[in-house]
Amino acid sequence: MESEERSEPNMCNNDDAGVSNPESNHFESLYKLRGLSNEELRKRRRIFEVQIRKKKQDDFLNSRRRLDSNEVEFTLADDCCIIPKSVLDMIKSGNFQNESAGLKFLRSKISESSEDVNCMSSLGDISLISHLTRLLIRGDEELVDDVSWILVNMFRRHEKLPFIDDVREKVLPTFCDLIRRTTSASNGIPLHMENSVLSQLLWSIASLAEVSVASRNFVIAGGLVQDILHIASKNKKLVILRHLMFLVAVLFSDIQEFTPDIVELLPLLPLVCRQLSSEDVTIQSDAVRACMFMSESIDFFGPMADAGIMKRLAQMTSCRTSYVILGVLRTIANIIQETSSFTKEMINEGLLTNILPLMSRSSTMREACFVVSNIAAEGGDMLQAVLDAGVLKEISNLLEMADYETRKEAFYIMYHTATSSRSCHLAALLGAELLAPLCDFLTVLEYSLVADAMEALSSLLAYGEELAMGLTDFLNPVATRMEELGAKDKLEFLCDSHSMNIHVAAHEILERYFYSYEDNEMTTQLAVSMPPYSGVPTRDSMDETIDMIVKSVCL
Repeated sequence: MESEERSEPNMCNNDDAGVSNPESNHFESLYKLRGLSNEELRKRRRIFEVQIRKKKQDDFLNSRRRLDSNEVEFTLADDCCIIPKSVLDMIKSGNFQNESAGLKFLRSKISESSEDVNCMSSLGDISLISHLTRLLIRGDEELVDDVSWILVNMFRRHEKLPFIDDVREKVLPTFCDLIRRTTSASNGIPLHMENSVLSQLLWSIASLAEVSVASRNFVIAGGLVQDILHIASKNKKLVILRHLMFLVAVLFSDIQEFTPDIVELLPLLPLVCRQLSSEDVTIQSDAVRACMFMSESIDFFGPMADAGIMKRLAQMTSCRTSYVILGVLRTIANIIQETSSFTKEMINEGLLTNILPLMSRSSTMREACFVVSNIAAEGGDMLQAVLDAGVLKEISNLLEMADYETRKEAFYIMYHTATSSRSCHLAALLGAELLAPLCDFLTVLEYSLVADAMEALSSLLAYGEELAMGLTDFLNPVATRMEELGAKDKLEFLCDSHSMNIHVAAHEILERYFYSYEDNEMTTQLAVSMPPYSGVPTRDSMDETIDMIVKSVCL
């Protein structure tokens, strides 16, 4: 039975989300700003919230992509293996003293062993390569030399090559060289390698490349991309393809940092696209992971579309595997946030139809709402497509059971609908009875969200003024309904806000839509009738009584 392994990279901690500074302009913390082009207006979320969302998704996806199956070692005859099972148990014990003693024994045995290829292959069969790689990545200084020596020299004896003593920093180059020699003939004969050994080498290269960007760039610069394609075309073993796709995903990770020429990675895109349709969930999830990393760099968008990845991602939104669908949603969100060039193509492939059920699933509703809100941000026909898909009805159901973070994502769908330039969109929002949820956002503890809620309500109130022109009583139906919902009281409370933006906006809405002409006239007359301020504080009978008490006590 083949062993299935993955490593979990360290994730940075970024949990500093909090309430925005009320004294700062709330638009400064958004990535969709007013007065910019339509393309820039697509980035209307808070940057730090997007980073936190991505961090949480990475934590989930990394934990799910690990394959923690217990290793099942091959049963080897004593004359086939150069090390006793007791020594292997010591190396895998997790105890530092036992590990050190076992490694020193193994190193001495390899240096003394005969030129027997089967003995060397058996080291791969018992999953030793991958375990030694884990020890190397763990980085115990006292073990690094022995681990590195074993990994670099374990195949050299049967190849009639002298041992290498200066082994530090040579493990990854050695592994890459072994892979390269298995795919290209040297003197007409390529290096033969058992699948069990090959799979561990692929896993080990991926794990080492995942440790640092420099290691990843070394693998790419060494031309391993063509070797990967050769192995994928010739070897159809499941365990090989799994570790191969793990390596492919790692090559795209952090691609925006010290990026190599993307031309070197483009040959991998057709392979990634094919494996998106794999029946094996592990292979499919690593293919999605590669796409997710690609979506961090806009330079890959065009080649991804040309390779058919965009269409396939839209079709995969019908998938029901949690850690696959979350990666798909994340990838689509990254693309749609950056550009509207591929939105229509993905909608034509059923994106909105497939994503609607995801808005009612607790594990995916937040990410689904995030994708839909970014589509709605495009306005016009794209917003119309969102409404035609029945999203507003789904939001009405979602708001009854969703947590606060998910409700915020749903809010921005309502926000973009309420601020649309098409009156039919505003009518659809009111018809879906979403005015009450919008009013509820007036009392949240995020100033930017309150400001956006007031902007959306102001747009609806202006639409209500147009509706009032056709009514017999000429009353604004939106204002009337908002007053019934208690929104007027909430706006009056916001007039005392410490944020000048919210204070002014609340006053403007109240004076324009809620206070009648007579109310404004009465307020003006009261202000005029008040005596002018003389510079001396006004005193009443209570002040005089207090003065008398103070004087009597002093006497």
